[in-house]
Amino acid sequence: MINTTQVALICEVATLQILRIRSFLLATSILCFVFPTADSFAANYYVRKDATGSNKGSDWTNAWNEMSMINFSRLSCGDTVWIAGGIYFSSLQGNALCTAENPLTINRVLATDEVPAAAEGWNTSYDGTVIIPKIDIPGPSAYIAIDGRVANGIQILIPGTSGDGISGGEGTRSGVSQPIDHISFKYIEVYGPACVTNATCTNGGVNGVNIMPFCHGVNRTNMLFDHMSIHRIGEAFRGCGWDNSVVQYSLIYDTHNDGQQHEDILYSNPPYQNVTWRYNKIFQSPNDGLFFEYGLGAVNFAFYGNVVYHSGGWLICFKAGVGASFGPVFVYNNTFENDGSYGAYQPGWLGFSGMAAGSEVANNIFENVIPAAEDAPPNANHNAYSLRGNKDSGVGSLSYSVESLGASPMFLNESPANPMAADFHLTSTGAAMFAGGKALPTPYNMDPDGHVRGADGKWTIGAYQALEVGPSSSANLRGAVH
Repeated sequence: MINTTQVALICEVATLQILRIRSFLLATSILCFVFPTADSFAANYYVRKDATGSNKGSDWTNAWNEMSMINFSRLSCGDTVWIAGGIYFSSLQGNALCTAENPLTINRVLATDEVPAAAEGWNTSYDGTVIIPKIDIPGPSAYIAIDGRVANGIQILIPGTSGDGISGGEGTRSGVSQPIDHISFKYIEVYGPACVTNATCTNGGVNGVNIMPFCHGVNRTNMLFDHMSIHRIGEAFRGCGWDNSVVQYSLIYDTHNDGQQHEDILYSNPPYQNVTWRYNKIFQSPNDGLFFEYGLGAVNFAFYGNVVYHSGGWLICFKAGVGASFGPVFVYNNTFENDGSYGAYQPGWLGFSGMAAGSEVANNIFENVIPAAEDAPPNANHNAYSLRGNKDSGVGSLSYSVESLGASPMFLNESPANPMAADFHLTSTGAAMFAGGKALPTPYNMDPDGHVRGADGKWTIGAYQALEVGPSSSANLRGAVH
């Protein structure tokens, strides 16, 4: 039999156990509060032109109603900013230092997005083109993703007579560059003002992407430009301090001497290293294409699977000079074409100077293009030339007849009168002519349509792999008409 003393002892022990359990649960809850996972507190914010609520960004009714109203001090890594279609008059500008696990995401909204479609004040009309004057990431910034979601979903219309569509890393413009890392730009169109076409731009002119001011070392890293459309521009890209960055699946075209600068597709100063341009359509560039200057640049530069056409002057130029050294560079499986549209700049030129050991130019089609305007292409092999006097002496290189400039039987449609409609997939004649390419390792074994080169035992020279079932059109690229 248990006496009263034993009963009291048992009750005391039980009470202590309950207190210990309560203390453990309380401590656990405190730990969970102090160390939350970032995802559990990721928030959604909203931008909508003409929103008339509190303008705190909390939902569509109370959305920020201009880009300048976005409160970056309120945003946390892992958050998403949703932007409704409309015309905004201030630039998208801001910094955040985030991580791969919790990036800051800025999206044009789509009607199929469940979270923003469930927010207060939602209307399907918000699924529309976002029009802004500029995007600027001054830095220091890391892991920011800006995405138009569909072709030309975000449209940058550069106003006035000078300025940049996209800039980054210039800090407060104090002359000291700031680091930006893992910044991605997707499905964004950049379109310049009318001064570009009549050479009346001022103050340095108009640039599509200008990420090179105050270049003091490699500090613009891991940038991605994907499915862009950049046109009616003085210079499409200006780059310095770049490392481990990619330009891909983009339309880059219609460059002009805007009265301030040459019409470059790219103007690059070193350092410019470990950069890849792939699967782009580049056209309507009358003078300077990809232009590298001031030596010791273009280190591990890869240019593959691109079509450069309806253009004159330099298509790619590594500028000669005292002490100039470039590369190694890898120019693989591209189609370069000049259709005779630019008079004095005929034929098109490629200029290779001071190439580092290990550089290679292989599996390219050069139609009405001279690839030896300065030095010969480095380690040239398995290339095809329509100008017989310029055939290189490399293994597998060949000459072919263009027959009629701008209407080669090798391609589906060169379309000089409407270069946007040009299609450089191969005809059966072209497929037979260019079947003897050199097999290359990954990542060079993919064409712009996602076809594996050499899968059927033949590696096709040029941008597109020829298929037994015939060519297929690329759905990756689409231009805009204004």
